Amino acid sequence: DTEFEGRTDCTRKVERKFLARMIGSELSSSPALPVLSLLIMGDCMSALALYIPYTHLPPAATAVGISPANAAFLISILGVTNTLGRLVSGWLTDKPCINPMILITVSLTAAIPTLYLFSLISSYWMFLTLSCMFGFLTGMWVSAIPSALVKLIGVPLLAPAFGLLTAFRGVMILSGPPLAGMVVEVVGVKGVAMVVSGVAMSVACVFFILSVLVDRRKERRGEYEDRRGEYEAL
Repeated sequence: DTEFEGRTDCTRKVERKFLARMIGSELSSSPALPVLSLLIMGDCMSALALYIPYTHLPPAATAVGISPANAAFLISILGVTNTLGRLVSGWLTDKPCINPMILITVSLTAAIPTLYLFSLISSYWMFLTLSCMFGFLTGMWVSAIPSALVKLIGVPLLAPAFGLLTAFRGVMILSGPPLAGMVVEVVGVKGVAMVVSGVAMSVACVFFILSVLVDRRKERRGEYEDRRGEYEAL
């Protein structure tokens, strides 16, 4: 047993040294690292889903009879409403009563149905309405991420944490549209790309929900330890 425990401790030390080299010693030793990991995984899956509509929505719309000009206009609507969502999210996250992690989770949960509905509708006005909703809600998620990181790890560790998140996000952004394109080629239906995006966004919401629950559990444990310390001091 003693030999096994020694090997386990040695393995943990090696893992910590490797992690410290990858993301920095301060970030690797942060107590919020498990929550941060869940947040990054959720953000990666959201990034995978985000740019699929920007690439595959116009072909999906033209496939059901929407004119190419109107289909292209949907991308403009996505961009404009995404900017509005970012502005609203920035205003909300400045308020002390708003938890940015919960805001992200609610926004993406509300955005998921729009992705699945894209594959079912044929009306241009429905495409327009859902594009407005999707652009606005995903804009709120993107803008709230820095505030969520500050809440988790504080301002001093914001730069390395955001750099790590951005690196993974970039890889997933590049992977999303080609992955959806492969599925479209296999199935033969252009609208199925929206389903791929919806599945990825659904997985992302699971990670974000878990991050909120683990963070709350960590906060409650901290409050319990503080009360225990005050009681012992008395």
